[in-house]
This record gives sequence, structure tokens and C-alpha cells, in this order.
Amino acid sequence: IQSSRPIIITEGYDDWDPIPVDENDKHVLAILMDGLHYVSGDTIPEYCGAKKKVRNRIWWPDVETRDAAMAVVGKDLERKELVPW
Repeated sequence: IQSSRPIIITEGYDDWDPIPVDENDKHVLAILMDGLHYVSGDTIPEYCGAKKKVRNRIWWPDVETRDAAMAVVGKDLERKELVPW
């Protein structure tokens, strides 16, 4: 992860205001942001899993990667209505 800097997708609760409430989500945040120096994460607005408050989150390794990806999927990620899979 440190050398290839991929986009990472994680699953966790969507209770982030501005930091996660769930202890596992805090651990993920610490590893990706503090440990690996990822710049940000965006919530995918869709239900995932059996728990209604769980969402997938895309973690961006750098601003350039996020900007390039948002040019393609940005409108989907800005959607307010959740996709009910």
C-alpha cells in the first residue's frame, strides 16, 4: 500500500461528524490518514450490508487521484438519496 498508493474501499458506519463514532472506523481512519497519509475519504451513497447505517468509503491517496476520479464519478458520490441495493 505504501509503494503503490491504491484507491482503497472500506466498509463502516456513516456516523462521522467530523470523526467516526465507531471504534473500528476510528482504527481505519488512523491507519489510512495518519499511518499511510491518505488525504481524504468519500462516502458512497448506497446501502451496503445488512445494517442500514453502514456505507462504503473510498479513500484517496492524493489530491490528484481524487480529482481525476471525481471527474468521472463525482456526480454519483454527491447524490443525496441513498441507493437501496
